[in-house]
Amino acid sequence: MKITIHGLPVLLAFVAVAAVALADEPAPEPLDHLVEFTIEDQFENEHTQDEFAGKTMVLFWGDREGSEHIERWEKTVRRKLKRELADGSVEVRVVAHVQGVPGMIKGMVRGHFSKEPEEWTLMDWEGVFAAAYAPVEKHCNIMVFGRDGAHLYQQASNKLEQPVLDGVLAAVKQSLEDEGAPGQTSAPSGSPAD
Repeated sequence: MKITIHGLPVLLAFVAVAAVALADEPAPEPLDHLVEFTIEDQFENEHTQDEFAGKTMVLFWGDREGSEHIERWEKTVRRKLKRELADGSVEVRVVAHVQGVPGMIKGMVRGHFSKEPEEWTLMDWEGVFAAAYAPVEKHCNIMVFGRDGAHLYQQASNKLEQPVLDGVLAAVKQSLEDEGAPGQTSAPSGSPAD
C-alpha cells in the first residue's frame, strides 16, 4: 500500500516536528506480545487486538516513506500465504504510522487510502505500534505475531529480500505448527517475486 500525499507542506512540517520530538527519546525495548490497542481504520471503524485472537498475524508498519515499500511486500506475502489466508488461520494487515498529523487534515489523509472496505488499514494516529515495537523509520517493518499474541518476528526492509521473506514465512509456519492451526505455510521458492 502506497500513501501518496502531494501539496501538503504543512502536514510534512507537523510530521517532521513530531519525528524530531520523538527522536530525542530513547528507543524502547520492543514488546514480546501484541500490544493492546483500539485504533480506527480509514473508514473510522474501530479495531482492537481482540479481532486477531487465535490467528497468526503478519503486520506491515510504515511511516510515509516506509509505506512506499509496503504494497510490494504485502502482495508477495499474501501470495505466499494464500491458503492460510483463505482458511482464516492467518491475517495480514497494514498499520499506517500517521502520528503527528493535525486533526484538521486527518480526513484528507484518510482519503489517500484504499476505498475498498476489505482493504482497511489501521490508522495509528497515536503512535501505539511505534511505541510498542520501535520500528525503523522510513522502512517497511514486518512483524509476525502468533495465535497467542506472541511477537515472533520483526524486520525492517525496503527491498524485497529472500532472507527476510524466509524469516516471515518461517515465523508463520512455526506459529501454525506450534499451535496446531489448520493449513501449512507455503515454502518459499526461488526469488521473492515467485
